[in-house]
This record gives sequence, structure tokens and C-alpha cells, in this order.
Amino acid sequence: MELFLNVRPAKSAEMYKKIWRENDSPLMEYTRVQTDQLNEICEDTMLILQ
Repeated sequence: MELFLNVRPAKSAEMYKKIWRENDSPLMEYTRVQTDQLNEICEDTMLILQ
């Protein structure tokens, strides 16, 4: 178990570097893009989300 904990953080950090964006996580970036696109599509429609 100790070897696993010593190796995994380095591998995880290396993988995150490949997908992480300059300022945000990929999830935040994709969410922002989807929100912007939805706003463009629905700009004449009033939506109430709960």
C-alpha cells in the first residue's frame, strides 16, 4: 500500500497537467461554454431554473 501512495500522486499530477486549462478545470470550462451556447439559443426565451 505504501508504494501505491508514493507513485499515484506523481502519476495523477502528470495526467492533470495534460487536461488542466490555464485558469480553470476542464469541467468549469465546458460548463461555461455550454452555458454561453444555451444563452445564445434561448436569448428570446425566459427560463426559470430551480
